[in-house]
Amino acid sequence: MTFPNTRTPSSVLPGAIVGDFVYFDDFIDGGGFVAATGPKVATTANVGTWHLTELGGATTTMIVQDDEPGGVVVISDAGSTNHGSNLQMNGAAFSVAAGRDLYWEMRWKPGHATQLDFVIGLLNAGVTAAIAGTVTQALVFRSGAVDTSPDNAGTADIIASAGDDITSWTHANITEVDTGVNMVADTFVKTAIWLRTSGSQRRAIFYVNGKEILNTTSNIPDVGTALSPLIARQNNGGAADMEVDYVYCAQTRAA
Repeated sequence: MTFPNTRTPSSVLPGAIVGDFVYFDDFIDGGGFVAATGPKVATTANVGTWHLTELGGATTTMIVQDDEPGGVVVISDAGSTNHGSNLQMNGAAFSVAAGRDLYWEMRWKPGHATQLDFVIGLLNAGVTAAIAGTVTQALVFRSGAVDTSPDNAGTADIIASAGDDITSWTHANITEVDTGVNMVADTFVKTAIWLRTSGSQRRAIFYVNGKEILNTTSNIPDVGTALSPLIARQNNGGAADMEVDYVYCAQTRAA
């Protein structure tokens, strides 16, 4: 069994198959991004595809960029430091299960190299404040140093993190590594996570631009945990948008 996605020719693994549970959004259609109640993004829980929680009094805008081949959504707000957006997919359709590999991939770029805080990846359902560390299970990439407030230091760094039964980004049950890749303004980066459960051990493999960054069996979310894709961004010292080309998530179906 190999993942991930055969939809993009630059997939991190060759000879891939697509799992039976598949979500793919290329953000070509701009309809329903900023409405309070769906169909794409809603500030009311369990309405629309994504649940939006605005951070620090932000007023989030999500606009499909004109003349961007393949579709790119720009997530931004005109707010000050610590204003931002926490977007998690409704439904929690993916979970940690023996014999069912899980793959997540996102291509995105920051509008500013050092003024963007972010957490992206797969987290437990119902997360509304990922950047602040209000999570319990996590397979993510995030910005900054190993602390509860990523905007304190090193926001250019992209960090790969696996967390199990955690209460903050400083919790002991986190395995993480600086990917060695820094954010570059207006430059796309592809981040991917492959959770392998088909072997004897649960293993999470993290990739940046197709290169394996972290391969760990430590602090993997518990079997039975429902996970859902999440995109959280926050201004740090000034307005900083995030452009998302696509989000892809797939999981093999139980036999």
